[in-house]
Amino acid sequence: MTANDYWIDFISKKGLDPDSLYHGELGFGLDRDDTIYMTELVLSGRKTALFSSLLAMNIDMNTVSKPGNYFVINDQDNNPCGVIRMKNVSIIAFKDITWSIAIKDGQDSSIEQWRQRMIEFFEDEAEVMGYEFSPDMPVVIEEFELLH
Repeated sequence: MTANDYWIDFISKKGLDPDSLYHGELGFGLDRDDTIYMTELVLSGRKTALFSSLLAMNIDMNTVSKPGNYFVINDQDNNPCGVIRMKNVSIIAFKDITWSIAIKDGQDSSIEQWRQRMIEFFEDEAEVMGYEFSPDMPVVIEEFELLH
């Protein structure tokens, strides 16, 4: 089943308007094992937010989601396995992200653990993409809900 077929099936079962804000497909993770882990976090309801560098998004020419946008999520084999809807989108300096926000990432047990993991991630990404990580760096936080 393609993501588009999955979307059409979803909106027909839920009685949604076919013109709902379908924004495309979304996959989680950097490699197969990471994708399995991250997708399980989303499908279990533990992960309810995405954290992205605004600098990286600008370099990749990706747009920031808007509340109400729907995405079909894909598993490690690129098969559709769920639908999420963006609830809230904000841009906050990395240093200003609190535990009440970071916990929505679903992976860590403290703000310190989350910060350390994300600093490593953003520093690695910055090296590859050509931007510089700093605590003042703007982070896009896309909070979502799993619908299917």
